[in-house]
Amino acid sequence: MTIRGLCLGLAVTTGVAAGARADEAWRYVVPPAGDPFDYPPPRAMALSDTKPSDLKESVRYRGTRRRYGQLTYGTGRTAAIAVVVDEVSPTEVDLYVDADRDREITAENRVTGTGLTWRVEVAAVLDLGLETKEWPRTVLFRYGRASRTLGVATCGYYEGRVRLGYRDFPLLQIHAQAQQAAEASRCAGEQGKFWEYHDLAFANQSKLQQPTLIEHARKLQLDDKRFEACLASGKFRNAVQSDLQDGMKAGVNGTPAFYINGISLSGNQPASAFYKIIDEQLAALSPKQPKH
Repeated sequence: MTIRGLCLGLAVTTGVAAGARADEAWRYVVPPAGDPFDYPPPRAMALSDTKPSDLKESVRYRGTRRRYGQLTYGTGRTAAIAVVVDEVSPTEVDLYVDADRDREITAENRVTGTGLTWRVEVAAVLDLGLETKEWPRTVLFRYGRASRTLGVATCGYYEGRVRLGYRDFPLLQIHAQAQQAAEASRCAGEQGKFWEYHDLAFANQSKLQQPTLIEHARKLQLDDKRFEACLASGKFRNAVQSDLQDGMKAGVNGTPAFYINGISLSGNQPASAFYKIIDEQLAALSPKQPKH
């Protein structure tokens, strides 16, 4: 539970989430390993014993059997990434990922991981016609020892299809500093550091007195004079209270509270609960395929 309280609205991109700010930029975050929102469930990648004809290998493998796969991450002809599974023993596997997309496997392409799980930095490539853009991303690979399959999942796989809107819901009867902390985050937002400030305050929930709130601003290298003036003015007091009233009208009586296209999800829910609703909503909006 956040000490300031929060109410979140999630909406597919055909709608606008309640509380979403028009100037709020997308933020891509790689959650720490083991976080419940780390990745969606990995999906099996097709593997073949046959090496792709255009793939060059400049490495001495440790194992005696290799299988080849291809991850298409993005769009256009440069989006494909070669993946090699080198089976060293029944319990040990080396994974090679051609993250630079040069169609050559070298010793540098062998990735390190924990057991049979690897987190690999890979760029998502988007072909825009006249130009190609890349965004740094992280991909998870997981090898199943019994099934001998390689699962893959991309962090941020809802990106561009779901928008997050944030509403404050300060529980003043429980946390006396909740209102001021909410205003402080909005003051940080004036300097482009709303989420960074939010995360810092959340990590220090027992220290939300004004001197600490100002110290948080300094840690984020904000203009502390401007931040202090904003906080002292109370310019966001009414906006925070408006969020609170809207939440109460919507039936929120505690935090965290979430609304996904109007569907309520309350309390500390597992990641699977969010995936289920979001996937259902996205599927409902997908164009129906004609029956033949």
